[in-house]
Amino acid sequence: MGAPEDLTYRPMRPDDTDAVLAYFDGLSERTRHFFHPHPFDDENARRICRPSDAYRIGAFDGGHLVGYAWFDGADEEGMAGLGIGVVDDRQGEGVGMALMRRLIDEAKRRDLPGLWLTTLKDNERAQRLYEDLGFVNVGEWKNGREWHYKLRF
Repeated sequence: MGAPEDLTYRPMRPDDTDAVLAYFDGLSERTRHFFHPHPFDDENARRICRPSDAYRIGAFDGGHLVGYAWFDGADEEGMAGLGIGVVDDRQGEGVGMALMRRLIDEAKRRDLPGLWLTTLKDNERAQRLYEDLGFVNVGEWKNGREWHYKLRF
């Protein structure tokens, strides 16, 4: 296993679909509880790898996808929503931090005013990551089970 700085970080490509499906298959129920942006199926694997206006980046260890993150859309302030997930055996190694920094850099390059995300209230590890990067908890999300975080540039 490579350290986070030894991984390859790059935009997702159409030929990554099999790697995304393997990534989905390797996620534990605990990780799926915290990371649930979409169903983990063929259709979403192809969507993740298809070119679009969304920015989607993968962290690869050889040919294995060990994490991916994205931002897309815009809220009322023009901020893009983001999501991030890392395979279980690479959590806590800095892969999430490396992916988040790349998202932030790309959002700034695109002149976005900031990024936002939601996280389950019991996902304290992720909350520490977001706060370490400067995200601010702006209150409960609509469903009452999640916190809403924003990072303004």
